[in-house]
Amino acid sequence: MEIIKSSENKKFKSLKKLLTKKERENTKTFLIEGKNIIEEAKKYNKILTYITDDINKIEDNIFYIDKKLKESLSSLKNSNEDIALVKYLEKKEISSNTILLIDNVRDPSNLGTILRTCLAFGVKDIVLSENTVDLYNSKTLRASEGAIFSLNILRDNLLNFISKHKEYKVLSTSLKANDLSALDNTKKIIVIGNEGNGVSKEILDISDEYLKIPIKNIDSLNVAIATSIILYENSK
Repeated sequence: MEIIKSSENKKFKSLKKLLTKKERENTKTFLIEGKNIIEEAKKYNKILTYITDDINKIEDNIFYIDKKLKESLSSLKNSNEDIALVKYLEKKEISSNTILLIDNVRDPSNLGTILRTCLAFGVKDIVLSENTVDLYNSKTLRASEGAIFSLNILRDNLLNFISKHKEYKVLSTSLKANDLSALDNTKKIIVIGNEGNGVSKEILDISDEYLKIPIKNIDSLNVAIATSIILYENSK
């Protein structure tokens, strides 16, 4: 059994490079960490290699590595979790009555939580704007708890996407609305926006109707919490 102990090892170097977005996009692979998300990836046959410092662990494709080297691949300090090398997600055809568009959400934990919420409320098709945070950011992945493997997640210019799906009613979150009454049983695109600025003006201008959560005592909700409320109301 070989245990890699040198940071000069070629395979280790290639794994280390995956901490950058550029290398993830070049190789169409990424790293995941933690039991829950690894188990989800395993269900969908996405794992290429397991990376561990536990010599008692046995899998078909496994890379044994010194503990300090493994920690250098982790986004967490002193992590004891195993890591896995995983293939990028495949894009699928849109098939849902409800599509969620995410417009310029910048916080990776918010994005991951939103994706987990989508799975909880049966929204399978999600489109990320070109300026939304990287899906494969370690914080996004951790917050998603493996939900990404059950969803169809695309990245596209949102205006172009909407123009190609004219059979869907477009509902955007906006201060122009009073409530969530625009949610109904028709085919719909729900657009949520940036944490500070909301949905872009260009998308608001072509929206059919608007959504707003009636709240008291404060001005706004965290975008992930707001999305959870909207998707729950949509699921009724």
